[in-house]
Amino acid sequence: MHQRLRLLFILLMGALLAACNAPEATPTPTLTPTFTNTPRPTFTLPPTWTPTAFVTNTPRPTQPPINVRPTVTPAARRTENLNLLAATPIGAPPTIALDATFDAVCASFTRSLPTSSLIADRQTDAQVSWTAVEGAEGYRVWLLSPSNRYVFIGDTTETTITFERSLFVGLGNYAWEVMPLRNGDRLCQSLTGVIVVRFSN
Repeated sequence: MHQRLRLLFILLMGALLAACNAPEATPTPTLTPTFTNTPRPTFTLPPTWTPTAFVTNTPRPTQPPINVRPTVTPAARRTENLNLLAATPIGAPPTIALDATFDAVCASFTRSLPTSSLIADRQTDAQVSWTAVEGAEGYRVWLLSPSNRYVFIGDTTETTITFERSLFVGLGNYAWEVMPLRNGDRLCQSLTGVIVVRFSN
């Protein structure tokens, strides 16, 4: 029994001494990876290729709107010494004549006899007469059909004009107008009237 214990003691001591005398383990070195910079390939265009530049439209900055109030110019008022006469149905714009002149020479410009207002007989011509205007070189006369078509336009130096029955081609109201002229312009406001036709050719 004592021998076994002794032998076991010897074995344990031997194992202990062997462990103490064993060389230390060398740690495994850590490998550090090495990176190699590989250059990128260079692309060379063929000599026949022409490079094209692409232009991008950059939007311009939006400027805030500028609110400008319009300047309102008041219309010219009608003065006391001017009078805009009625426009002629054909020709140049109306002429502005002085009121003093207009009143002096045009105050007596009115219809006179004979002036027709009704035609009931197809054999009858129509007449229109007016008073003379001092300073007038002539008178321009119009006759307008019921369909708003001029059937007569003419100038005369007389104070009576006759519209032949052939001008009245239908029933209805025919409007006439007489305008005094001086130097080719309107001298007075026109006289107007209506001839009622109750027959047809």
